[in-house]
Amino acid sequence: VPGGERDTNANFVYSEEYLIHLNGKLVEEAKPYGLRMAPYEEVLELSKLSATRVAGTNKIPLFRSNEIIFVDKSVKGEDILTFMKSIYSQYKPQDNPALLHPRAERHVGIYYLPNGEEDKTKAEYLIGFRYMARNDWKETMLTGIGSTGADTSAVERDFVKVLDHMIYHAVH
Repeated sequence: VPGGERDTNANFVYSEEYLIHLNGKLVEEAKPYGLRMAPYEEVLELSKLSATRVAGTNKIPLFRSNEIIFVDKSVKGEDILTFMKSIYSQYKPQDNPALLHPRAERHVGIYYLPNGEEDKTKAEYLIGFRYMARNDWKETMLTGIGSTGADTSAVERDFVKVLDHMIYHAVH
């Protein structure tokens, strides 16, 4: 590189490409939990849709996450928790934040979509989480749910309850 300068985007590009590659593996790993994780190409297509949802007083795009997970009434909060922990361990192996520097943070959106429904615009947004370099597993869960749990296991219990509640209300 001329003048000893280096490309400061190299780490971002590498981590972004690796996380896209990792998506294919996660898509397969989601299946035993009854989850359907959108492949990277589908995420790109969904982000182009004009479908919106209400957030507070604003209308925002329905799909705006890096990773999109669809659940139906058969999925339990415990299934989602286990899979989200698996994602965490792959995004932050041995708690190494190298893949998740600030420009490569990952946003995971969880949506209710009845089994057999093909029209993704009918999906109901349930909750989102952010995987960030500075956060440990407990803090990652807290990006999506409110919890007064003092330790990780208490927050995990709250996580399961919140997700079970959201799925129940999406079904009924």
